[in-house]
Amino acid sequence: MNTPTPPSTPRPASVSLYLRVDGSLLIVRDGQDIEMKLTPRQLLELGMDALQLAAQQEPMLMDDVAEVLANTRIPTVQEAGHVPH
Repeated sequence: MNTPTPPSTPRPASVSLYLRVDGSLLIVRDGQDIEMKLTPRQLLELGMDALQLAAQQEPMLMDDVAEVLANTRIPTVQEAGHVPH
């Protein structure tokens, strides 16, 4: 008696995300790409969402996140060359 072959499970699409230094996000899926220019607020929200999601999925990462943030120096507005309005 022959055993029926189970239906093949479709392979998930290969997706890559690239955050560029100009603030754009490049999404590449199966050789097709989409590029989006993110605003500073969107960049901040993306970073915060990523931290929250990582902490939910792996709570032990919080010590690593705290260490990275403690050792990260963010330049002041003046140092970055921006003049407040």
